[in-house]
Amino acid sequence: MKHARMPAIIIAVATALLLTVVSVLGATAEEIAASDKHFSLESATATEGSLTVAEIVKKCQNSIVAITTETVQSYGNNYGYGNGYGYGYNPFGFGYGYGNPYGNNNRQYTVTGSASGIIVSADGYIVTNAHVVEGADSVTVTLFDGTEYEAEVIGYAADNDIAVCKIDAQGLTPATFGDSDTLEVGELAVVIGNPLGLANGAVTSGIISALNYPYEDDEHTINAIQTDAAINQGNSGGALFNSYGEVVGVVFAKMGGSLVDGIGYAIPVNDVKTIIEGIINDPDATAVSTGESNILLGVTITTITDEISDYYSLPKGAYVVEVEQFSAAERAGLQTGDVITAFDGQSVDTAETFIEIKNQQSAGEDVEVEVWRNGQEMTLTVHMPEARDVTTEITKGTQG
Repeated sequence: MKHARMPAIIIAVATALLLTVVSVLGATAEEIAASDKHFSLESATATEGSLTVAEIVKKCQNSIVAITTETVQSYGNNYGYGNGYGYGYNPFGFGYGYGNPYGNNNRQYTVTGSASGIIVSADGYIVTNAHVVEGADSVTVTLFDGTEYEAEVIGYAADNDIAVCKIDAQGLTPATFGDSDTLEVGELAVVIGNPLGLANGAVTSGIISALNYPYEDDEHTINAIQTDAAINQGNSGGALFNSYGEVVGVVFAKMGGSLVDGIGYAIPVNDVKTIIEGIINDPDATAVSTGESNILLGVTITTITDEISDYYSLPKGAYVVEVEQFSAAERAGLQTGDVITAFDGQSVDTAETFIEIKNQQSAGEDVEVEVWRNGQEMTLTVHMPEARDVTTEITKGTQG
């Protein structure tokens, strides 16, 4: 009898085990499905109420335009021999022409440039970079739907690399501007523009890599937003959007070189909103007040990075590039080549830190400045001058 019942017991136990395994496997599958192990940049950088990249594109793409510029240039000399070909190049395109290789060579050719712009009003005002339109003989704006308009340059601020153009159009979709001061490193960043002049409305995405990056070239010093979203020639003047589909930056540059990848820059919109509004509201203005009142010491500074510090054996701090004549900095004894290491008793390790501490001071105060000069440490005293309003020079457009 016992032997006869064994197969039944075995079958019962096996069935129970099988049901248990199936139950466990089923629960595991449900848990995996519920947890969604698939990684995405959007979810990793998402904040409450934020949009997906696709939603940002749907909301914002019609607010971005392609810009084409044409600049007539001359090539020539008055000598017996010359280059038979005139070449022109700018960061956004190229141009070429032919000249007489012998004798007086004074021929013209057209340089074509491609860039991007941001619609800021339904009646045709468009923001782009100053370096895009400066010196251009004609500016053409192409909407996302392919409609083309001749544009007038209303004005631009070269020091801030910002410009405003106007097209004769109505019913456009203006972009929504956000607050660039609230950005945090690691947030989602979306760039929409016209890279290489070939893809109006093209989209790339990444994150905010750094804030208040001191971007410097021969003409500008801008506390820029850095992003790893792909930026190429032609993206200049386009928009950097946050995760809510708001413009927080105007793209203006990228880092080049074979060893560099994923480093692009945008102008924080909070730094140029007043300039944009001033150009639009008063087209005849030659200067715009930022509304800010700053104490200016008359010193140009830059940050001593870790690499520079190690290579040149310099302390970390704010390096003095230039001291303005008859300024408070000159009266205090600051010199070109000094490294400011402390201000008002607070440590200074970057140019931004120095500016922040300086802006906390009041006019009329005497403040101690610790500097490193040729291997020697010393303490100077600067008398804080009266604050003065900051204004930005506006250049009016010369073409229509």
